Amino acid sequence: MGQKSVRQFLYENARRAASDLQKCGLSLRNDKVDQEGLVKAVSAPEDILLIVAGGEAGRFSAFFPGWTGTNSSRAITREIKLCPGGA
Repeated sequence: MGQKSVRQFLYENARRAASDLQKCGLSLRNDKVDQEGLVKAVSAPEDILLIVAGGEAGRFSAFFPGWTGTNSSRAITREIKLCPGGA
């Protein structure tokens, strides 16, 4: 499964009931709630940033929340290399 299909899957399935969000004090615009009463996590698949990292420590995962959308923030990624002789 490539990055594009992973983004599409998350876009289609990462949803929350509007009633749950409203219980927490979040006000929602009507155009953000679908016919099933659910709100998508992001506006478009392109708003999802996939990060792949690895190591030998075992299976761990993390979620990095941020501001999504092209008007809010932008991601800058680059490879981090170990210093010579570093652990």
